[in-house]
Amino acid sequence: MIREVEIVHREDLDLKNHLSGLQRKLLKVSFWNVQQQMEAKRELMPIIWSNRDKAKTKAARAVLANPVDEEGTSYTSIKDVMESIIDMREYDVPYHIRFAIDSDVRCGHWFTVKCLDGDTSLHRRADLLQRAKTCICAWKETPAYTDELTCSVEPRPASVYLITNKEVVGGEIKDFEYTPKPEYHRPFTIGYLITNKEVVGGEIKDFEYTPKPEFDGPFTIFNEDNELVKPAIYVTYNGDFFDMPFVDKRCQKYNLDIYEEMGFKMTATNGGGGTNSGGGEWLSRHAVHMDCLHWVNRDSYLPQGSRGLKSPPPGAPPPSNPQRTITQPDHNRAHSERILETKKRSPLVVTLSTLGDKACLFDHPKGLYIHPFIFSLATVIPMPPDEVLRKGSGTLCEQLLLVQAYQKSIVCPNKHHSATEVMYKGHLLESETYIGGKVEAIESGVFRSDLPLKFKLKPQGYQGLLDKLDRDIKYAIEVEAKMKLEDITNFDEVKAQIASELESLRDVPNREEVPLMYHMDVAAMEEAPLIYHLDVAAMYPNIILTNRLEEVPLIYHLDVTAMYPNIILINRLQPPSTVANPKFQPFPLRPCPCPVLLTAGRREEVPLIYHLDVAAMYPNIILTNRLQPSSIVTDEDCAACDFNKPGKDCLRTMDWKWRGEHYAGTRAEYMSLKNQLQSETFPPAEEGEPNRPPRLLLNIHIIQPSSNSPRSLLNNHVYKRILDKPVTEMREAGICQRENSFYVDTVRAFRDRRYEYKGAKKMWTGKLEAAKADNDPIRMAAAADMCVLYESLQLAHKCILNSFYGYVMRKGARWYSMEMAGVVTYTGAKIIQNACTLVEQLGRPLELDTDGIWCALPASFPENFKLNNKNGKVFKLEYPCIMLNVMCADHFTNEQYQDLIDPVNKKYAVSSQMSIEFEVDGPYKVGSPIVVN
Repeated sequence: MIREVEIVHREDLDLKNHLSGLQRKLLKVSFWNVQQQMEAKRELMPIIWSNRDKAKTKAARAVLANPVDEEGTSYTSIKDVMESIIDMREYDVPYHIRFAIDSDVRCGHWFTVKCLDGDTSLHRRADLLQRAKTCICAWKETPAYTDELTCSVEPRPASVYLITNKEVVGGEIKDFEYTPKPEYHRPFTIGYLITNKEVVGGEIKDFEYTPKPEFDGPFTIFNEDNELVKPAIYVTYNGDFFDMPFVDKRCQKYNLDIYEEMGFKMTATNGGGGTNSGGGEWLSRHAVHMDCLHWVNRDSYLPQGSRGLKSPPPGAPPPSNPQRTITQPDHNRAHSERILETKKRSPLVVTLSTLGDKACLFDHPKGLYIHPFIFSLATVIPMPPDEVLRKGSGTLCEQLLLVQAYQKSIVCPNKHHSATEVMYKGHLLESETYIGGKVEAIESGVFRSDLPLKFKLKPQGYQGLLDKLDRDIKYAIEVEAKMKLEDITNFDEVKAQIASELESLRDVPNREEVPLMYHMDVAAMEEAPLIYHLDVAAMYPNIILTNRLEEVPLIYHLDVTAMYPNIILINRLQPPSTVANPKFQPFPLRPCPCPVLLTAGRREEVPLIYHLDVAAMYPNIILTNRLQPSSIVTDEDCAACDFNKPGKDCLRTMDWKWRGEHYAGTRAEYMSLKNQLQSETFPPAEEGEPNRPPRLLLNIHIIQPSSNSPRSLLNNHVYKRILDKPVTEMREAGICQRENSFYVDTVRAFRDRRYEYKGAKKMWTGKLEAAKADNDPIRMAAAADMCVLYESLQLAHKCILNSFYGYVMRKGARWYSMEMAGVVTYTGAKIIQNACTLVEQLGRPLELDTDGIWCALPASFPENFKLNNKNGKVFKLEYPCIMLNVMCADHFTNEQYQDLIDPVNKKYAVSSQMSIEFEVDGPYKVGSPIVVN
């Protein structure tokens, strides 16, 4: 059964003092097939569990009585070689993933295949980047209802006709281009449609199909006697749950085997944290089933109600699947139950309807960008495209880490299993987690750049900016622009301009406006004026509420005794004549220096609305602080390390906030209940058998929380509640700055690769614009393809990059660390809170997001400036972004970052690391109001 056994040495990050060079000695056992591996696993696991239990009781005596090696294994006390097996690693890695990791083979790449003496080898062609033109079948669904039947998700085999794969393929659309953005536009050159004369009644002539004005599509028709098309990609929407089971039921009705006809077979239930809830996955032996719904649920960031395709027009027939709605281009198309006879009678009508349905699905961004997106991920993840599409993002991250661990000779840990009984201050914990990011809605309303806002500015905030203006600009030049300060020619001019604007805001933070009072002189008027009493509803309370007065002023009501009669008597006013006086002139006004009530004013200006967010905040927090699950160490780990010396600089402590829920009962009550149930016996299942032990029932009723378990009933009866209120407390985590950086290197490589793809996409966008200017269709087509390629690559890297933080708290993760997740989120929350504190002094914060802040600054606040270099380059200085970046650098720079420079002598170089930087999105102009709820 065993093919080969090899002794290997791997670095085990769980081994004490492994930084000194200690490695774990392992036996690499190879088998002929997967079944033999599983059989060996089933035999070895009980032995390993037994050895672990024995080691707990014999550890102290073994250390005193027998010599041990550096790994803690005693040789003289072992009587059987099986007793020395204490652990088993990487036994649960699937075979196809193991092969892809060991041979460095990925999907979506070009390879040169060589065969020599029966040995086949694959060599990747790194010079070939453009993907092959695959045949794509955009699935056309046939509704599963008739005029007499209501819409039902459950297929009805007896009420519909079967349309086989050849008819489903119908017409193949080539060179069909979707334009999500203007820079991706490429008009049709020509389209091709293949028809099957076995189904279609007659030949179809060439025609033109233009779904949109910008898509000019002449189609060439191939009328084939027997169409044999085998697509490489099948595109469906919710096909695992509906489309494939639908066709499978039809095949069963007509005694056809869907596996023989199409190559599709339903596999086991998805167990990788994906999005399939239908019970199985329909996969093919030769093609990729691109079920777009999985991508939408995992990677689209769309809300739950916006995950359908296009809504049907009014009057259109109901869809066969209530979860899926697709626009029908031809509303008068033939009914699905009569589509076969209609093909015989009017082939062109049905062909146009079929083509419209395919174009409708493929014209949607979910139909065009998904398969480049998935194949982009498959180029770096050792999994086939079907699994890359359906597995969860945490599983994809784990596969990348497996690759990096293999390349650096690190043995991977086993999957994490949470402890079943954890105590907190004498109480049993029900659950524990960490406090996540900071999200807060501060203000609500509609904010536009043309609607003035009242700002209550604080002079000390602007004075703080003036005090460190030199350092802010220097930081922007040297750190962000990578330039020298002496090479900037207009440094003093830009600094003076920024200082002037900041000083004007500092000196006049709040304007106290004094209204102009006028005296109306009506002595010379020939006619009586119209006298009104204009009052303000609840004026004084509203003044207090509007200006948020911290101290209530003394408010007086000064009135004139018999004002209107005295005005008439003093000015000798007469009743108005019935004829209007043509010489009537407006009454003169002259200022009246009377005392007025001064209110606490505010500076009123049109706002600059910004969204200031941190670029890739969580990944950059990981990179800045060298955070990884294996670097979270305890005092015990440090005590066993050779680098644990007085004055050490390799341990960085960071705060995080823990949150837990525990039962009301004490530990003594829980243990008493547990011992009582352990001592109880239960009647036998059959007569003559011994009483059943309570261990299985104990695991069900005690360890697993439930509302009717004895533990919950006891707490509810004694304490009138099951759980106490959640508890939060601040904790410290120690981060080793010298730990093997394979996890950090994986995150950094992904981040840098994404930046490269974004730069390449920008370059090809420029080439596309140049090709459009030259009206060169060949260059336009090539540039558009490369734009789609690099855009899909950078989006794929973005989705996985944002999952490295969440993976460490995933159930069953190999690299699990609650402390690391808590440190990342707490640090991110502190960054956003500090930014909010600064913005409160300079303007008005509107909303705090997980990685950014919406704010409104006065229109006179310094914005963008150009710094000119001697070599002719120009650096755009965005001052709102610079002030926040300097704030982050002051509080969150890691001065203890260490890199291994001499692996032999274990020498490390200490440096400062700071990659957490804000980026500016805005200001938003008129036409795009910002609604904050």
